[in-house]
Amino acid sequence: MTGKKRSNSQLDYSLNSLKVQNQDLGSGKLTLKVGQIDGEAWHQFSQQYNAQTQALLAQPEIANNPELYQEKVTEAFFSALPLMLKGDPVITIAPLSWKNSQGESALNLSLFLKDPATTKEAPQTLAQEVDRSVKSLDAKLTIPVDMATEFMTQVAKLEGYQEDQAKKLAKQQVEGASAMGQMFRSDHLAGQYHHHQPAIY
Repeated sequence: MTGKKRSNSQLDYSLNSLKVQNQDLGSGKLTLKVGQIDGEAWHQFSQQYNAQTQALLAQPEIANNPELYQEKVTEAFFSALPLMLKGDPVITIAPLSWKNSQGESALNLSLFLKDPATTKEAPQTLAQEVDRSVKSLDAKLTIPVDMATEFMTQVAKLEGYQEDQAKKLAKQQVEGASAMGQMFRSDHLAGQYHHHQPAIY
């Protein structure tokens, strides 16, 4: 009995400084891990996706229209995606972070996927469609209020606002975000999301 070939990969990306029009917007980093990729499934996915995108390039009415081309490429990706899910892959982001002089925000995410072909019944709702491909999703986002305010202040200054106006606008925007369902904890905006498929016994 031979085991299936699995592969794991990790992407580490960092941006030391982002400056736009002499405004320092901060620095960022990303660690992305993808595990449990079935080698054969990945090969099938790549073949189908590449064939479909090449076919799009052969159609001038699509290839010469960037918006339509991007739409069709996205459709090709999602139509081939079930092939890649055969190995029940796991995607982890730990973390995606952004830092400026006032603090650091961070997103941590774990997504456990599954082969939708293992579910025999056709989905009737969007929730059922998600459950066909997602075992579980856990995400946690933490944003220091001061950090968010500083970032939005810099963005407002790029849009032409003076320092005082930019700070006032940024404060209003951050307060608005906290009022839109975000959990407000002391000096942090914190949000969590959990999706777990019900266990079947």
